[in-house]
Amino acid sequence: MLLDLAIEFAKSTGALIGRNLIITDENGIVIGSDDPSRLSTLHEESLEVIKTGEPRSHDEVVAGRMIGVKPGITLPIELSGKVIGTLGIPGDPEEVTAWGRLVKRQLEIFLREKAYMQSAFIKERTLQSLLQEVAEFDFDRSDPFLLKKKMTELGFDLEVPRLVMLVDLYHFGEVTDRIKKQSSGGLMEEAEMRIQAVKMQVLSTIREIFNSHSDLSLFWGEDKSVILSQLSPTTDDEAALTRGAEKCLELQEDLLRQGVKICIGMSGIARDIPQLGQAFRDAQSALRIGKSMRHGPGLYRIADFLTEDYLLSAEEGRRGRFLGAALEPLRGRKDMKDLCDTIRCWCESGFSLSRAGKCLKVHRNTLLYRLEKVRKITGVDPEDFRRLLPLYLAAITTPMDDQAG
Repeated sequence: MLLDLAIEFAKSTGALIGRNLIITDENGIVIGSDDPSRLSTLHEESLEVIKTGEPRSHDEVVAGRMIGVKPGITLPIELSGKVIGTLGIPGDPEEVTAWGRLVKRQLEIFLREKAYMQSAFIKERTLQSLLQEVAEFDFDRSDPFLLKKKMTELGFDLEVPRLVMLVDLYHFGEVTDRIKKQSSGGLMEEAEMRIQAVKMQVLSTIREIFNSHSDLSLFWGEDKSVILSQLSPTTDDEAALTRGAEKCLELQEDLLRQGVKICIGMSGIARDIPQLGQAFRDAQSALRIGKSMRHGPGLYRIADFLTEDYLLSAEEGRRGRFLGAALEPLRGRKDMKDLCDTIRCWCESGFSLSRAGKCLKVHRNTLLYRLEKVRKITGVDPEDFRRLLPLYLAAITTPMDDQAG
């Protein structure tokens, strides 16, 4: 990393002040210079500067007695209290000394910022890797004590109450395609920068809302972010879940004002690493089911989809036979989606005509007409809960695309 940074700084700053700067490593070897012939050569004066930590000047006479040294000054480069190399500026020592102090300061600031960014990047990648292990937790293969130790070293306690939330960019593929088409001249580099800017915009907004020092939020795959929100151990579960949902809705509204639509899958409360593994799976299930059933941005809580999650976790063949048999009389009809929506709202309203009508946004007579149609087509009386139940379960677990005629 230092080599690339040294070359970058030597070229840009040297051109700015009109001097051919050199930068050496901790062994006095030149690693940054505008003059390619000086790279990988020894700068002898740097050895003494690295040893003492003090700057040295060298006129033509002194420089002539040393290997790879020109008249000028050589200053130590310090990072985290340690001399990591030197900065050499050629010229009359009296003239370039003032320049030297300024350039040395700017170089050290530059290196500190780059080191911080590199450290933050490494920490984020490490957290992503560890959270992937948590998400895939398996008692037969995973070591919760080792995971806890590694996360604690990074400043996060995973054995306190937490919610897991997955934030999905709504129709992100369409967004990226649109950005690529809009990029001037079709430049992919520009398009990728704009796509990354959208993702950073989402993550920054997440961190503004879930802003406790114990909250954790990271990129998760190509089009998602993950949030591990720590809950107060003194707050009861219902209040904690409500507060988590409120913050999710705040996030959704804030991003919508910025022109970004999202879907959020929210888990139940997890209190240790094995439970966090299940919470990840629950958040993924809530997101998948919510997007499949409702087709729109929103907050999807696993607590609202326990029946669907149970049915969808069944063995695929048995689930397919159940859903297929229940919906077979409706399959292929142009009004299949309307009838499935009617069954869902009718059951979820407690067989109330007024509430079901509001749910569907249709007149009472339209609702009665649809219920009669369900009875004639399926042979199931809409008032017979036991016989209607399979139809309801099939309606809520069959994706909307499959309900289209």
